[in-house]
Amino acid sequence: MKKRFALKSVVLGLLLSLNLYSQNEATVTIHVAIAGTLHTLISVGSRDIISNLTLTGNLNDADMLYVREMPNLAILNLGGAYMEDNKITNRMFAGLHLLQEITLPNCITTIGNAAFQDCACLERISIPNSVTSIGNMAFGGCSKLTRIKIPDDVIAISAYTFYNCTALTDISLPDGITLIDHSAFRECGKLKNIILPNTVTSIGDGVFLYCTVLNDVNIPNSVTSIGVSAFRGCTGLTNINLPNTITSIGSRAFADCSGLTGIDIPDGISTIANNTFYNCTGLKSITIPGKVTSIEYSAFQHCTGLSRVIITNGVTSIGGYAFKECTGLANITIPNSVTTIEHAVFLGCINLKSIVLPNSVTSIGRDAFGECTGLTEITIPDKVTSIREFTFNDCTNLASISLPSSLTSIEMYAFQHCISLKKLIIPNRVTSIGVGAFRDCINLTSVTIPDDVTSIENALFAECVNLESVNMPGNVTSIGDYAFYRCTHLSGISIPDRVSSIGEFAFGFCEGLVSANLPDNLTFIENYVFFRCIKLTDISIPNNVISIGNSAFRWCAGLKSLTIPHRVSFIGENAFMNCSNLLEVNSKNPIPPVISTGTLCFTDNTKKNGKLYVPLDSEALYKIAYEWEDFFSIEVPDETVIMQSLVVYAYNGNIYARSDKEEFVSIYNINGQLIKQLFVLGEQFVPVNSGIYIVNAANNYSAKVFVK
Repeated sequence: MKKRFALKSVVLGLLLSLNLYSQNEATVTIHVAIAGTLHTLISVGSRDIISNLTLTGNLNDADMLYVREMPNLAILNLGGAYMEDNKITNRMFAGLHLLQEITLPNCITTIGNAAFQDCACLERISIPNSVTSIGNMAFGGCSKLTRIKIPDDVIAISAYTFYNCTALTDISLPDGITLIDHSAFRECGKLKNIILPNTVTSIGDGVFLYCTVLNDVNIPNSVTSIGVSAFRGCTGLTNINLPNTITSIGSRAFADCSGLTGIDIPDGISTIANNTFYNCTGLKSITIPGKVTSIEYSAFQHCTGLSRVIITNGVTSIGGYAFKECTGLANITIPNSVTTIEHAVFLGCINLKSIVLPNSVTSIGRDAFGECTGLTEITIPDKVTSIREFTFNDCTNLASISLPSSLTSIEMYAFQHCISLKKLIIPNRVTSIGVGAFRDCINLTSVTIPDDVTSIENALFAECVNLESVNMPGNVTSIGDYAFYRCTHLSGISIPDRVSSIGEFAFGFCEGLVSANLPDNLTFIENYVFFRCIKLTDISIPNNVISIGNSAFRWCAGLKSLTIPHRVSFIGENAFMNCSNLLEVNSKNPIPPVISTGTLCFTDNTKKNGKLYVPLDSEALYKIAYEWEDFFSIEVPDETVIMQSLVVYAYNGNIYARSDKEEFVSIYNINGQLIKQLFVLGEQFVPVNSGIYIVNAANNYSAKVFVK
């Protein structure tokens, strides 16, 4: 019997092969009696020309592998066949790019994962009612599939089932569906509407992601959760009704739904997840329901059409970027339940004119109101202790701000480019003010820095061009780079005695600065400190200074005379270049300070027409030292008197005394009236009126000094 059946199968295969070759037919019907024998019934030559194939009988995976080798197959009818294990196994037809139509066996119950993935020409498929399960990515990438009916006994649409079915316009889902898993209809670019059955309880992550023409979708009352990015990029969606049964909406669920104009958030929601409505540019108003306690980061970021927001009592925190770039938002009231406003919440809300912050707020994050160019005034709640970095950066119309007495710190660039801010009262508890905190506040005229601040940070008042006065407390020990850069209206400044360092360009381009006292603690004058202070006429370099940096006083055209203390051993290039009126230089160091070879320190006018005064017995050294030798006039100050270890002389309205060991000195006028007593170690000077004075040392040596 078996031999007879095998012989019959071979004869049938031979007849089929002969028929195809002779008639060149592409449409074939074959009955496979024994599963796995299809390859014996169709020759390789016949296989390559078949385009329309009907199979009956018994089939298994081996037969389907042979079918996959048919390069021109477009239509496959398996309706009369029986499939082994009643399954279309994983990837059984995946990648058959010319397959246009398929009818599946009536017996199958399962369609495996990726069974038809990337069948790019598949337009029609008939799925029997016996099917109860369809696997992940089953029809993913079937870009010509326009419609499909899901059998009644299927209870879940698996992940990526119809992913990137870009031509799909119509799909019928049975009432038994309970789950639509993640990305099931992702990037179905022509899907306009879909009816979800009342049995669906969950819409998974990315289910309708980038279904750009989807404009009508009903969410049944059975649904309790919407997953991450579920409707993201559905730009055609204008309105959607969310039932109150929903208790969870995932992050980015409606992000980039630019056509969405309104939405009612269900009452059961407790958190507005991050990016939920990101870039919903058509959204006009939103009400946050009473059970919501948290609005997470970027929840409404770049909702440029959003003009009305109602936040009900119950919200305790508003996350970073929550309303960033909501350019249509004009005003908002924060409820009393809110304690934290995170970073950049309202960054770039350029039309925000009014905001009420309740006293419950204890923390405001960095950039919170940055670039809110329409904001004119704001009151910071009493419990806030810090103005974080960039909090009000570029709030160009902010003219009034009330800071609480609880404040202890103002961080970097907090008020940068607040060009309408004219005055500001900094609370007394503030102990630190960060880098550039008031940079480019061009209308700020005066400021008082609290007593406990110890550092004037880099660029703190840089380019505050109308700043006229600054009151620095005695505890300040350092002034940073560019601290008062381009404060062109600053005419004078009192630098506290404890300051031991002043950074580069600290007073650069302060073109209105006439005088500045330098404290005795300074040991270095950094590069460009007074660069282009063109009106600076009065400056006294402290005795402890050992180095003067590059271009430190360059373009200080108002300087007429200068004393360089005896400890200065190095002067940087261009330190006094372009000081065109500097005609008197008194260098106190017996050893000429080093000027780097190949650079210049003084302008030609100073060297040709001015006078260089040097210590007694130092003329010869200066006349051979680099650049010092270029001075036409090198002299020892008049009335120089040596009293053992004490050197006394008069210069520029001062009596100078210098000693390498401590000496007690008394100065009297010609009438014997005591003018000053002091201990001298190093060099000291006493300003006096012109006249004749008697200088008495403790060792009973005296000298007469004439002051011009």
